[in-house]
Amino acid sequence: MKSFFISIILIIFIAFALNAQPITVTPALPTDADAVTVVFDATKASRPDLVGYTGDVYAHTGVRIDGN
Repeated sequence: MKSFFISIILIIFIAFALNAQPITVTPALPTDADAVTVVFDATKASRPDLVGYTGDVYAHTGVRIDGN
């Protein structure tokens, strides 16, 4: 019974954590032919540094191009 309650609490915690993601990607599973939109919602971030910021924001995507 104890493990059941721990499992329920864990599921609830994961559900809340998944709902509060500051970054969304559309489409969710892009292919190489898709245009991808990445949205960062600063109000959902753990730090409020970018809330209200209107300048340019740069992100490192980790994309590697052959030969570089």
